[in-house]
Amino acid sequence: MPGKNFVVPTAPEEMAALADAAVDEVARRIVHKVTEPSGRVPSPDDPMHALTRLHVLTHLQRAAERLQRAAAVEAARAGAGYPQLGEAGDMTRQGARRRWPGLFTHSNEPPRSIR
Repeated sequence: MPGKNFVVPTAPEEMAALADAAVDEVARRIVHKVTEPSGRVPSPDDPMHALTRLHVLTHLQRAAERLQRAAAVEAARAGAGYPQLGEAGDMTRQGARRRWPGLFTHSNEPPRSIR
C-alpha cells in the first residue's frame, strides 16, 4: 500500500471550529469588499446582506472543492494512496476513489491532473 497512514492532527470538533472561524472571516472580508464600492454596505438585518453572504459562501465552497482536488492530486503524486486520501478527506477509501477517480494508472507515470 503506497504512502504512510494518515493521522488526523486534531479532533473533528476542533477542526470544524477552526475551519468555520476561518471561512466566516474570509466571507466577511469578501462581502465587505464586494459591497463597499457601491457605497451601500447592507446592515446585517437587511436580506441583501444574507443573500450576498450566501453568494460569497457558495463561491468559497467551489474554491475549496477545486483546492481539495488539487491537494488530492498532490498527495497522490507524493505517494499517498486512496486509503490515506480517504482518511484525510474524512471518507472511506472507496469514497475517495469515487470523489477523485483516475488518480492512479497501472503504469509508472505520475497521476494525471484532474479538472
